[in-house]
Amino acid sequence: MDAALSRAVSAAARYVADSNADNTTVFEDALKNLIRHLDGVDPTGRLSLSNQFVTELLDYSPHILAANTSSAPTRSKLLRLLFSLALYNVRIRRYLCGDLHLCGPVFECLKLSLKEQLGPQNLIDILRLLQVLTYEKCLVLGIWTNDLISFLMGEITREVEVEWMPYCMAILCNLARRSKSVCGRIKKSSSYKAFSRRVIKLLSHDSRIVVVSSLVLVGYLEEKVRDMVYCPQNIHETFQCVFNVLIMGDGDCLMTRHIASDLLRRLVVSETQTISSTPVITSTGKDVMNYPFFTRCIQQTAELLVVLDPRLEEAVKVYDVLLAFCSLPQLCSPVCAAILKYAPTEARLTTPLLAIASTASISIEDAVQPEIPLKALRLLTYLVKEKLDSGEPLCDVIVYEQLLALIDAAVKTSVETSKPEVVYQCRRITEGLRLAEVCSTDEELRNGLLNVTTAALCAHISESQLITNPVVVVMEKPPSQRT
Repeated sequence: MDAALSRAVSAAARYVADSNADNTTVFEDALKNLIRHLDGVDPTGRLSLSNQFVTELLDYSPHILAANTSSAPTRSKLLRLLFSLALYNVRIRRYLCGDLHLCGPVFECLKLSLKEQLGPQNLIDILRLLQVLTYEKCLVLGIWTNDLISFLMGEITREVEVEWMPYCMAILCNLARRSKSVCGRIKKSSSYKAFSRRVIKLLSHDSRIVVVSSLVLVGYLEEKVRDMVYCPQNIHETFQCVFNVLIMGDGDCLMTRHIASDLLRRLVVSETQTISSTPVITSTGKDVMNYPFFTRCIQQTAELLVVLDPRLEEAVKVYDVLLAFCSLPQLCSPVCAAILKYAPTEARLTTPLLAIASTASISIEDAVQPEIPLKALRLLTYLVKEKLDSGEPLCDVIVYEQLLALIDAAVKTSVETSKPEVVYQCRRITEGLRLAEVCSTDEELRNGLLNVTTAALCAHISESQLITNPVVVVMEKPPSQRT
């Protein structure tokens, strides 16, 4: 892979310096070769920004996409490569949209695709990349945004539905979530009335990503419809719809579960800042645990943690929903109880709890997304606490040795201050200690815990925290030297 990346970087440098026929051919061949390499790599085998070749190649991309001298085949191959990199590499995606401001050049490619009539597939390739990039909060809006909004609204309101309409809906959903100014721009559009009517009709579309994107857009844009969709009489149907989208996903469209997960959390957990750090349940979510489908939906959501690769971003989104619910005092016990009661079947021999414990045991280095084992540890802590608080034996759902081994590995995580993973390493120790604290209420576990979390280990962790705490370091200095 490094050899292919190195060749692509060298070819890109020559192409940027002089885009003659020979350099163009060499660069396109290098791109094709790199795309073939990536197609053969497991989705979880992510490339890293720490790879110098990756960073250099990405840095050339905005210039090449925006250059008048770049041909349609060259742009097309580069766009395909960027999509392959951005879909599964979250950090690369954020680098592209936040640091390199790549959405602007990609939108220029969209305009050229329409002007040169490059066909539906080229247009879809561009829209897929835009959908992935615009999902990130670090997205930097620019002068391209208004033109993109106009294009998206025009495609969505076409009388005859086009095959790329779902991508247009998802991109517009991303932009509306990203900025109030985007919502204002949409409402001021001359085609807003037609667009609004169209979005209402799309609530009953057969594409899940179209439905969930429509629900998001209705929430941000259309007050009358929002009051109808999210009113007390209909909110249970809205919840069931979003849960179904999260559980079933959409194999034909990207990031469907991402949008459903984000919407569920927003429907249940208030975004309003409060004096207390404890999350607050929303008015729309206050009755969610009383709906007849709630327990089943929570269990099916948790089952995704059994079937999904724990290293994929989709798994992160499932953890985000369950952790958001568990952060609310009203929902924590019902959610945990539902997950704990989900027994194995002939087709699924494990349980969500065991899948969560397995994910929690993944090291920071092997996790690809380092927050995954941390989220799993926190969710496992909620589940263990619920089991112990109910007075039921913990050994019914997990072997004590497995739990102790997990705590042991977490609290003894090596902290490497020179590495970017140091934050996650410290957090892993913290989550391990939280799990140990909960487990300490179990008499059968207590002796094993004392062997794992020894007094010497706890003293070492405490001392390390004090030594590295900047407040302590400053306060140890004479008053005249404190700045």
